[in-house]
Amino acid sequence: MLIDSVPLIASMDLTPILGPLVVRRAGASSVNVYREHVSGAELVFYVSPWVAHTSDGTAMQQSPEADRSAEQVDVYAGGFLFQLGDRFTYDGSSWRVTKRENYITQGGVSFAVGTKEDAP
Repeated sequence: MLIDSVPLIASMDLTPILGPLVVRRAGASSVNVYREHVSGAELVFYVSPWVAHTSDGTAMQQSPEADRSAEQVDVYAGGFLFQLGDRFTYDGSSWRVTKRENYITQGGVSFAVGTKEDAP
């Protein structure tokens, strides 16, 4: 029997405090008639319910080596599937998804590790 985790996420949902999690995903690129690569339109998702907390040492050890010194957060979302390369805004900063797990079929929750991006 699988445990439905969405009610747990909903009970700690950050949406009432911070609003929905805004996730940006790059659209598929294409080649036009002049054989030039054209970037796809950016897709924007508003995710709710969601929960985030600072990553622990274990998550940081499982991250790519180049990202281990950057600040990281764990994000859990009900009914939304993260993809590697997604970007989201949390705590006034931009974060890039560097690791994700799909638990949609095992409780209805998606998990992602976000690595803080450097300021432009």
